[in-house]
Amino acid sequence: MVNVDVSEELELANKTSYKSYLIAGLLIVAALPLINLMLWLNMQVDFPALLGEFGTAIKEMEDMNTGLGKMLLPEPGDVKTLLLVIVVLGITPAICEELVFRGVFQRILTASFKNGHAGVWAAAFIFSAIHFQFYGFLPRLVLGAVLGYLFMYSRTLWVPMLGHAVNNTLSVLASYFQLNESETLNTDTLGTSASDWLIIVVSIVITVGLFIVFKKINKDIPQEPENTDNSALSA
Repeated sequence: MVNVDVSEELELANKTSYKSYLIAGLLIVAALPLINLMLWLNMQVDFPALLGEFGTAIKEMEDMNTGLGKMLLPEPGDVKTLLLVIVVLGITPAICEELVFRGVFQRILTASFKNGHAGVWAAAFIFSAIHFQFYGFLPRLVLGAVLGYLFMYSRTLWVPMLGHAVNNTLSVLASYFQLNESETLNTDTLGTSASDWLIIVVSIVITVGLFIVFKKINKDIPQEPENTDNSALSA
């Protein structure tokens, strides 16, 4: 029997500066227009026309999932239920998915490819594909890569967990305000209009700039796990 320190193996015991968490949250917000642009591009693909009945089934299934998600949203003013929904749909999935996709898959793939960038994008591809939501494949791929690089540079899962939770929470709030016809800015639509080109450019510049600062803050932390042998994970 092999004794494994799960917190160490999954990079939960590592520590980083509080600045890393702050920048990770800001980075996710800054990247929203770019991620939304990927969603808009993805939505331009006519899967029913390309895949026939299978494509139609995909469209109907994703519309149903969207409807189910909105059914969980509370009435205006019901703050307690909204907070509960944020915990259930925003925070909990972020923790669970980061444990699996960055904590396990990315580490194994990085060790297999012996390349951190390959590990990030391969894990992001699996992260996006395994959701079986074709209309959201590109934005989820980009999000997965962003979270992967946050993990690669910080070497702690808590940072991408925070970033993932921020992304999910903003999505829940955007759906809530949209459902209740609020005048509040809808973050789900930023970057999806032809007039938003300046916002997209600014989003890219700020995102890249924050990544540079993030990497600099964590420059003394090895980008690769000290132990690239994934035998402990498979034991």
